[in-house]
Amino acid sequence: MRHISKFLLLLLVSAVTFQVYAYDYDTSVDGLYYKLNAEDKTATVVQGSSWNGMYSIDIPKFISFEGVDYTVTSLGDSAFYWSQSLSSVTIPETVKSIGKSAFHSCYMLTSLHIGQSVEIIEEAAFYNCNSLTSVTIPDSVKEIGGKAFFYCSMLNSIIFGKSVTLIAPECFAGCFNVTSITCLAEVPPMSKGAFDDIHKPACTVTVPENSFEAYKVADDWKYFFKNVKYNIGGLYFTFNDINLLNRLLPNFNYSAS
Repeated sequence: MRHISKFLLLLLVSAVTFQVYAYDYDTSVDGLYYKLNAEDKTATVVQGSSWNGMYSIDIPKFISFEGVDYTVTSLGDSAFYWSQSLSSVTIPETVKSIGKSAFHSCYMLTSLHIGQSVEIIEEAAFYNCNSLTSVTIPDSVKEIGGKAFFYCSMLNSIIFGKSVTLIAPECFAGCFNVTSITCLAEVPPMSKGAFDDIHKPACTVTVPENSFEAYKVADDWKYFFKNVKYNIGGLYFTFNDINLLNRLLPNFNYSAS
């Protein structure tokens, strides 16, 4: 009876393992597995891992299958989940979306290039990629999902492109070492709790000059500007002081420094 129980347990473990690692694909090229859409001739990367001995990956723009060319337009959910030996990724200009948990827990990932056509980075896409030190979000990106860069604990520099409108909650939570943020969007991206755990007084934030006033009062962003110093007639005042001074001296010119 004991031997039968052990056998059944082995079968259960095998079934679970198969369920975790089995994935639906149509073809594989150079260690990457793709699901193909015959109607619009597009391809989605559904699996790629360090099991194939890959340490650096350049996602191709196009692949061929049975004499037909397909454009690679998306990275599927969990496509590179836990690829612990992956150190460098280049995502081409043809890709429009990065799926949920696509690079979750890629601990050794140090270099990341996101192509200029990506429009959405979904939830937990780069969760716990704690070797990343910088990330540049291209101008094409409009939305960044919740916990997309959660606990990227070595991250110190973030650049947002011009088109980002939404940075979801906890997107950069746990990124304790961020000291520089640049956002090129004229309208402050909607965010609430996106930058939890970032030490606001120690972080330098750069925004478009003509949008400075808007960022000062926007959710999340306003907390970065509370300790900004303003040069007024050779004297320096913090953001909190300015609220009072604006009422006392409404026509007085001042500049942030």
